[in-house]
Amino acid sequence: MAKLTKKILNIVYDVFTAIISLLDVITDLLVMYEFYVQGRMAFFYASLVILIVAQFAYCIAFWFKFEQYFDSFGHAAASFCCLLPFAPFLSFAFYFTADNSSCLYQFLVEFYSHCRCRPSINTRSNASRSGDAELEAFREWMKEKLSKHLGFIIEAMVEAFPQSILQLIAIVYFNDVDNYLAMISIFLSMLSVSSKSFILSVAASYNWKSALFMWLCAVTDFIGIFFVVSFAFYVPPDLGPHDTNPFAFISHAWLVCIACTVAPFAVIGSIGMNLYVCYKALNASLNPCMIFFVQLAWIVGL
Repeated sequence: MAKLTKKILNIVYDVFTAIISLLDVITDLLVMYEFYVQGRMAFFYASLVILIVAQFAYCIAFWFKFEQYFDSFGHAAASFCCLLPFAPFLSFAFYFTADNSSCLYQFLVEFYSHCRCRPSINTRSNASRSGDAELEAFREWMKEKLSKHLGFIIEAMVEAFPQSILQLIAIVYFNDVDNYLAMISIFLSMLSVSSKSFILSVAASYNWKSALFMWLCAVTDFIGIFFVVSFAFYVPPDLGPHDTNPFAFISHAWLVCIACTVAPFAVIGSIGMNLYVCYKALNASLNPCMIFFVQLAWIVGL
């Protein structure tokens, strides 16, 4: 009975995650079209860039999943280009290729390698279960969900989160208190990010209670960002042309904090990670074309 319950909960979680991600992307597209219709071109172009970056992120992540089957730079580049038209559907492709024995995975292996499919590789951990049984089961669940939901996680972090911040800035800046489409889109983005962050919180947890606590902490911090952005970009509607915005100090302080703390460490950390990955790839005698796509992933990440 317990196994059946867990199976049902897993299916419900998978379906909920997929539906939320799909609805979030649809509402983001509608809001982006609304920016264009209303003539808010700066927000439209920013939303469009976020959407394009997300598509490249899907393709790069999915390309890395099969990079072992590319034997030349031309082969790798052609395979990457073949992924671009299907970028909007790759988040679901991750789910159906999580199992190496699945039909879609075997088809893609044959397509990329131009030869017969290789034997299925068992991705489950063979580590000893001498430790806590609950912890081991917990880790196995996390690995399974991370493999299946990688596309949805990328969507949440690369597309849903930036889009929701951009839409919130537009609502606060233009005082669109009746823009229910943008509010629904933001709510769906919050659900999308919150549901995906639970999988990531498992990595630093040792049981269900600690995972739940860390997930709630992450969600609280995530919601707190929306409060900060609301105050930082708020302009009172009755403010005169010569009046001082009382919220300007919050905006300036927030931008200074980002410029002095977040931005430098993000750039330095990304450069260091890029060099480390390239160094490991060169020493491991991996496919040289992988270096090129590491650089592409780094540029998209920036």
